[in-house]
Amino acid sequence: MPSTCLESINQRLDFVEFFYNNPLLLEEVRQVLGKCKDLERCYQRIALNRSTGGPRDMQMIALTLSEVSLLKGILKTNPTKILTPFTTDLGEHGALVHELSKALNDNLPLRAADGNLIRSGYDKVLDSIRSGVDNYSSIKSTLQSQYRRETGKNTLKIMEGKLLGFYVEISKGDGLIDGNPKFVLDGQTDGKFRYRTGVKRPFL
Repeated sequence: MPSTCLESINQRLDFVEFFYNNPLLLEEVRQVLGKCKDLERCYQRIALNRSTGGPRDMQMIALTLSEVSLLKGILKTNPTKILTPFTTDLGEHGALVHELSKALNDNLPLRAADGNLIRSGYDKVLDSIRSGVDNYSSIKSTLQSQYRRETGKNTLKIMEGKLLGFYVEISKGDGLIDGNPKFVLDGQTDGKFRYRTGVKRPFL
């Protein structure tokens, strides 16, 4: 869909003529643009939640916007009327670049599902969750011992199923849990009683 607007066509030709007559500036601009990524494609992959992209797209956005600031500075050193639209439309993105650079790790995975996106220290809540995940076995063992003391059932185990999530399992030989409202009988197998604690993930 080529433009049919004469004013727009002439303006573009004026830009071409200007940079043709200013080869040093043209080379500077080319070097900066050569480091820039396709922002529209980055935005689209993030918006569409594609399986690939995502983390690295955010990194490329930060990189490109930082180059935009450099480009704007180069163009401002040439206070020519024809460049005014460029320096005006490029905008200011320093705050966003700073936030993305502060939040994202240097080496990012291809997919968001792979984790390791956000730097440690960026968000206290996230750091706390990470600590819990990293200490999964220790936390599970501690809570399991606590539940055994509370119920008096030495065969009690905290189990995890792909469909059932987390639950408490006790050998039938150990008997039912009585008098503790925290544990709600949720089912049984040939040799086990299964309980819920009323919390989706009891040890997180």
